[in-house]
Amino acid sequence: MNRTLLYLIISTCFSFLFVIRYGLLIFLEYWKHKEISSTNIILFVIGIILSLTFFYKAKKAKKQKILNEMLTFVKISLKITNITYK
Repeated sequence: MNRTLLYLIISTCFSFLFVIRYGLLIFLEYWKHKEISSTNIILFVIGIILSLTFFYKAKKAKKQKILNEMLTFVKISLKITNITYK
C-alpha cells in the first residue's frame, strides 16, 4: 500500500473521530447548560486541524497524480518522435 494513501486513510479516520466525538460532547454540554471542558474544545480543534491537513494532502496528491500522468504522456510523445528525455 502506498505510504501517502495510508497516511490519508489514517488521517481521515482520526479527524472524523475527533470532530464527531468531541463535537457531540461539546454540543451536549452546551445543550445541558453545563460548563464546556477545555479538553473537549482542544481535541475538537485537533480534529479540525487533522481534517484540514487531510484535505490539503488529498488535493496535493491529486495534483501530483495529474502531473505524473502529464509527464508520462510527454515521455511517450518524445519516444514516438525519437527525442531522448532524461
